Amino acid sequence: MNGERVIAPGLAVVLNAGENPLTERERETLSASTDGGTIEGIARQLYLSEKRPGSVNRSTIKKLVISNRVEAAKTAERKGWL
Repeated sequence: MNGERVIAPGLAVVLNAGENPLTERERETLSASTDGGTIEGIARQLYLSEKRPGSVNRSTIKKLVISNRVEAAKTAERKGWL
């Protein structure tokens, strides 16, 4: 490399995110997470299996290069994605 910076593709999405990179299900799950609900409560609220919100949250956290669902929800809300 010739002095170029290399960043992870997921981080590039977040940094350049003019458009919302989240799917509808990811937005629904994060919105339900903003009030601090449990995974089980989110599943009931969205009529999902108990494992589905966790899998959606993991996908969202990975996509946003963030460490947890609360931080992901705050970031998405701050960027106007929710």
